[in-house]
Amino acid sequence: MCDTIFQRSYRKIHAMKNNLNSKPSNDYHEKASLYSHHQIEGTLKIAYKALETLLTKYKIIGEKTLDFGCGSGRSTRYLKNKVVCVEGADINQDMLALAHESDPFARYNKIENNHISARNAQFDFVFSSLVLFELSSLFEMQAVFKEIHRVMQFNGFFISIVVAEDFYQHDWVSIATDFPENKNPKSGDKVRIKIKEINLELNDYYWTREDYQKAAQMAGLSLIESVMPKADKQDGVFWLSEVDFSPYLVLVMKKTMALKAINEVASDRNMAQIPELGYLREVERSSVIISRAVLGNQYSGDRCEFSELELLMGKGNKSKFHKLISSEKFKFIEGKDLVLHVIEATTGEYQRVLLGEEEERAVKEFTVPTNSWIAEEFIAQEGYALVSARTSPGFHPDDTREATKEELIKKVGDQKEALDVIERIYAEAEVVSSAVQCVSPS
Repeated sequence: MCDTIFQRSYRKIHAMKNNLNSKPSNDYHEKASLYSHHQIEGTLKIAYKALETLLTKYKIIGEKTLDFGCGSGRSTRYLKNKVVCVEGADINQDMLALAHESDPFARYNKIENNHISARNAQFDFVFSSLVLFELSSLFEMQAVFKEIHRVMQFNGFFISIVVAEDFYQHDWVSIATDFPENKNPKSGDKVRIKIKEINLELNDYYWTREDYQKAAQMAGLSLIESVMPKADKQDGVFWLSEVDFSPYLVLVMKKTMALKAINEVASDRNMAQIPELGYLREVERSSVIISRAVLGNQYSGDRCEFSELELLMGKGNKSKFHKLISSEKFKFIEGKDLVLHVIEATTGEYQRVLLGEEEERAVKEFTVPTNSWIAEEFIAQEGYALVSARTSPGFHPDDTREATKEELIKKVGDQKEALDVIERIYAEAEVVSSAVQCVSPS
């Protein structure tokens, strides 16, 4: 007898684990007040002069502007005199409190897990200043770019100020860089700076222009220009390295492309292709083991405390109804909405859940009631849906069972919507299954 698709999937992806956790480079909780007093002067002013030139060159009026990573609001307040309308967003509540204090009439939002509280295609201009080198991995950078891509209008502009690749090899009027970790850094290495005016040391991550461009392209953003401005000797400032070397790299990008094709996304994330279902990979598995004696006889053996899978589905992908002994929590990551068909274990009540953010009734998280039947289905005609599924106790192939069409029909009774879904999913699954042999466990 063939394993269920989830049993086959589990064995196929078990060797493809990849821990994606990353940590922020700076804890601003105690530094927010100090940092808020750092103005757009000295070395930093060089980058902002270049920004003004670029706004004029590309005729960016910013009818709806987002200052991504606004911190204490200094860049947001600056932009208020350059664009039509601007609002700020940042991950740090202390910084946002200072921003509100400085400008109580401006709008500031908190960024949660790289998610901006904004509609799709809401902004025609997105700006970020000294933000991207706070990201500790290219994966995290790509996630930020994808969120910026989501909230940008088609052909909208994104301008980002980052430091030049040789920034850490020179001394600047406003910034000191003479630290051991700054010698010959490579992509992803930690580096350190000190803001001289306020004697504040900060940790950053070293990234190249190529790194930024690659992550942006993977998110659907095109780099159309990069500027490396230098200081003018006639500025009346006693510059250090600023006249001979550019401290900053100003990136100009446009939203001109759709997100990547599903097979490219799967390749980037090292996911295994599963017939009918789409792509899967296990991203986390707890090292804590719970004994069967504690779990109960419904489990065939000991289990880890929890595990998490990522599921990537595209056009035509769906699963038959199945159920797990463990609790299962779905979380939307990106892409189109995904449909979860749920049949409650005891009553047989059918529920259609939209997991995503495209429609108003969609939810970003959903916990499947224990022992309920569930089938995932991608209904859009293009694009993909990327979601995670966390099970507790952790997933094991012995803990899942696929439903037969007959038992589901008996369970749902006369619920027409449920009957239609069951008939369609099992009819289409039979066509696919006739051409697909069972995959032997590896």
